[in-house]
Amino acid sequence: DEDGDGFLNREEVLAYAKTEFNLDLPSESLDRIFRQLVAPGVAGFELAKLQQLRSAIGIAQHEARGRLKRMPSDERETHMEAQKAAREAVLAAKRKRSEASMEDFAEEMKAVDKKVEEAERSIADFFGTAAELQISALPEKAREAVVPVRAASDELERMQKRIRSIRLEACLTREVKEQLWPEIIQLSNGVVKRLAQLRQADAAVILARQAALSKAHERFDALRAEVVGKLRTCIEATDRQASELVEAVCKDGLATVSTADVASFLEEGKCELELEKIHQLFAACASGYICVGDGEVPTDQVLTMSREDFARVVRVYSKVTKNVPLTGELEAGRGEALREL
Repeated sequence: DEDGDGFLNREEVLAYAKTEFNLDLPSESLDRIFRQLVAPGVAGFELAKLQQLRSAIGIAQHEARGRLKRMPSDERETHMEAQKAAREAVLAAKRKRSEASMEDFAEEMKAVDKKVEEAERSIADFFGTAAELQISALPEKAREAVVPVRAASDELERMQKRIRSIRLEACLTREVKEQLWPEIIQLSNGVVKRLAQLRQADAAVILARQAALSKAHERFDALRAEVVGKLRTCIEATDRQASELVEAVCKDGLATVSTADVASFLEEGKCELELEKIHQLFAACASGYICVGDGEVPTDQVLTMSREDFARVVRVYSKVTKNVPLTGELEAGRGEALREL
């Protein structure tokens, strides 16, 4: 397919017959093949119909052998030698063209390799700094990190189409395929390997982003647990239940809770806790994340949150790690099991 249109026209069919079958296809045979197997208005043979074309050329070759047998012996030998020389010249030209295409392909792959390395460096840089970024900056930085990955992937997909075309052209001629096939497969595998590397790099961006979010949430939850632990210690020291904590901190039944309210409650209960931690908890309450890159929260301002948000923050969750039967008796192991946690 010299013109790369996906069809074999008359000239390309003649060249194919000469290269693959060592046959100078007569014009009447060519006309018959196109008349019988190519629909009107179609540019030529689709590559999907290559087997039908091979069968048609095989019939024409059988007819040519019949004509050759009817020739005088000296004329037949001269004709066969001329055919052999012509075929060797065609094969040499085809090999040279395929080798040139492969050399060009290998040179282009060197440039593509640089883009792949750049993409991997971009992902590595993002992976190393993701944990220190602010949550709001993570999506944009992740998009910037994958730009070189997308560019390299597009180039590799283009190269994959090229090596597929080179492979298909080599397959049309048995001798060329036998000689160049190992190198073609090596080039093709190289493209597949690099595409796999980029897919792993792309997945690494998602993993790095998820890991950064997870660590940021862990920091928030650790701070929340510390503050809540102090608050529960204060409320329980006054012989009250933890369920009364919200009412105890919310002065005069207000709809909001401030950092000053929490600090005052802790001071009354004689529980020491840095004011910075209270402010940091209030500042991060809406997002539920605390990043390494977040700046210090000023303590000269009063921060507030709603009663509902405060109740959610001070709520303590228990995780059941072992099945525990609940009975009607206070002593463990006695009484009938009512339910199981």
